[in-house]
Amino acid sequence: TAGTRYSRDERHRLVPELAVVVPAGTGTTALFLGRHLSPRGIAVVAVPCVGDARGSYLRRQMARLDRVTGGTGAPRDLPLVLEPSFGSAAAAAAPFGRPRAELLTTWRSMNDESGLYLDLLYGARAWEVLLSRWETLPRRIANAQLMYLHCGGLEGISSQLNRYRHAGLIEAREVM
Repeated sequence: TAGTRYSRDERHRLVPELAVVVPAGTGTTALFLGRHLSPRGIAVVAVPCVGDARGSYLRRQMARLDRVTGGTGAPRDLPLVLEPSFGSAAAAAAPFGRPRAELLTTWRSMNDESGLYLDLLYGARAWEVLLSRWETLPRRIANAQLMYLHCGGLEGISSQLNRYRHAGLIEAREVM
């Protein structure tokens, strides 16, 4: 596609560059994916879903885990942390799991428009941040093909929807 960057694989074919986007709490999945994919030229992008919106907690957790598992903990060895765009609704530092209308809107639009059924804790937050940055993605992933790794469970959606109902954000008929 236009604007997509390409690299050569081991057989010298042109292949699109790839970035794997991972919703992150402590960053464990993103860190270990990065260890295995980064040497192969595949970027791993961690979207902070727990802690502060700017990703300080996530960076500290990944650095600590990297060090205790034999890595350096250096920022250059960690996955890219995608912060929400400044001033966006996604930048608001709401406590983890708190029902928010903006998050519900993202969850609904990803399901209705894209057919992507997400969990409300990690998946919807990751896409909220990703969409807030769509026009201003960091250079190293801006033209890459993005692959979203759905690494959460869907079993808790009904209980989350109940929390949204109690917060007055949805009606009882919308709860599964």
